[in-house]
Amino acid sequence: MSANIDQATLEKLAHLFGLILYKPNLQTKEISMNLNTTRVTGHNYDDLPRSENSKEGMIYPDDLDLVNNSIYSIISGQKDYYHIEYRMRRRDSSIVWIEEVGLISGYDAQGRPLYMSAMAADMSRLKWAEEKARKIEAEAARIASTRGDAELREENRLLQTSNSAAAMIIGGFHQEYETVLHQAVQMLGEGLQANYACFWRNAINDGQTRCFVRTHWTTKARTLGDESGTVFFKYDDFLPGWKEKLAPGKFLSLNGDGLGKEFKEACDMHNAKSILLIPLYLHEDLS
Repeated sequence: MSANIDQATLEKLAHLFGLILYKPNLQTKEISMNLNTTRVTGHNYDDLPRSENSKEGMIYPDDLDLVNNSIYSIISGQKDYYHIEYRMRRRDSSIVWIEEVGLISGYDAQGRPLYMSAMAADMSRLKWAEEKARKIEAEAARIASTRGDAELREENRLLQTSNSAAAMIIGGFHQEYETVLHQAVQMLGEGLQANYACFWRNAINDGQTRCFVRTHWTTKARTLGDESGTVFFKYDDFLPGWKEKLAPGKFLSLNGDGLGKEFKEACDMHNAKSILLIPLYLHEDLS
């Protein structure tokens, strides 16, 4: 039995359900796509990738061969369709997991593949939940074997709070991204009973891992810090030994003099008496 759903209805259902639809022209390499692509990729509609080459630039490098080989398998006729999971970089460099199915949907007059149609879904929440469940179980076992009761309760509280903030970032994809980030940093600050909380984001600049202030929250008001992404701080300068100190499963507690003055001012922490650093590993590493 065929459902006989017309194209307009299918596109509306995909939009309501949050699915990406895209249709590359295999000869001109141009791509047409629906608006959900903006939500998943973080691009505005006007700067979305419109060609096969620019789309390839968004695919996580380790997964590029999988995607290209899957597309080739249907173009060459080896398979009727492909169904894959892969990672893609959003415009802000964060990672999103994609589940995608594609097939050939049109041929030219010579019988050569002309159009490919694909449907994709953001499965980041599922992947994050799977990974986080494994890490939380391992971390709980580690803490229980190395801490006394009071220390165990405190470290569990920190662990749960940081996990909740990370879950908000990964799982809040249905909301506007800036709103998600601010809700997450507020959750982190309130959970830790802090006066101020800040997220900074990592980037590779001049071949070195640096960071910039992404968003922040205070108990009194939203203060002005540098959130433009134009002022970068080198980890080696303001936090020597940062790779070991902020390794997975660790957090760092410092007094007010434990970080450089310029960094604290950019993060609006110049009057801080104590500072707690908690790395949120949203994908493989801090870089």
